[in-house]
Amino acid sequence: MLRQLLLDCGKLVSISEAEEKLRVEGAWTGVLELNLEEWKVPMLREEVAKQSGCSNGPQMINLTSSGKVLKDVDGTEKLSQLGLRNNCKVMATKISVDQGKLKQEFFAKEERCKRHSRLNLGLKDALVSADSLGLISCLIPIIDLPRLY
Repeated sequence: MLRQLLLDCGKLVSISEAEEKLRVEGAWTGVLELNLEEWKVPMLREEVAKQSGCSNGPQMINLTSSGKVLKDVDGTEKLSQLGLRNNCKVMATKISVDQGKLKQEFFAKEERCKRHSRLNLGLKDALVSADSLGLISCLIPIIDLPRLY
């Protein structure tokens, strides 16, 4: 948005000015004046964390608007591209440190489960191949393995 200002000396100057307002509620309540065409989610999250006094950093702030979670997947999308408009309301919530740790543990456990399932499938395929070649009975004579296929 360009606004033209007439300075005292009679010179006409045009400057870029943020006219859009964003209402923030939750962890911090207030109004931010910003340019929705320039600001990105990480910048907004950082500003809300600073205003709310979140000592754990901006990663502990969740932002939602119109029922959608504002995510900074690659950090290139502008707020206007995410559907935010002038006088739009954004809900800011703080994540507790324990909740953040639980989320990290959940994703770590999920990754371990995926890795184990891939290993189990590979082992099963190897045993089926070995069994079809008749190698299982001579490799492991003590254990009676059921047929896996």
